[in-house]
Amino acid sequence: MLYGAVGATIIGTFSFSVAIILMFIIAKTLDNGITKRIIEKYMPRMSRYIRETDLHAIIYLRLIFFALPPINWMLAILCTKFSTYFWGSLIGALPNIVAFSWLGGTFVDVIREGRSIWFWNTPELIAPTVLGIFLTACSIFLRKKQLAKRAQENNN
Repeated sequence: MLYGAVGATIIGTFSFSVAIILMFIIAKTLDNGITKRIIEKYMPRMSRYIRETDLHAIIYLRLIFFALPPINWMLAILCTKFSTYFWGSLIGALPNIVAFSWLGGTFVDVIREGRSIWFWNTPELIAPTVLGIFLTACSIFLRKKQLAKRAQENNN
């Protein structure tokens, strides 16, 4: 509300960056391998996927789940390199940060002006909402396409 969509995007990106740095430090400091062993035992496919695809896995997971706390913890524990964790998280989260900042700023403006929040009365709310839905759908589609390609490579 105070900074508008661009300011919110900048502040959101900075805040998210600080949060993922702290999460990585806390996860690596507090966890003595217990959580990693549990994840590898009960979620072997996810663990293997993150190890094999590294940056791509982090980007896809951030696009789909953004900053969901269990995903944050899991990525911080399973990622071995900080740079991969940081850049994958930032690249994957940036579209969501932009969409939420844009939607939030537009939503506040609509409420401040006393207009209806229904889409058919407020077309400027449609674009950021559609962008958020599109990002999620694209990331899921790209992930399925990548899995199909990998399965085809394994069969050959």
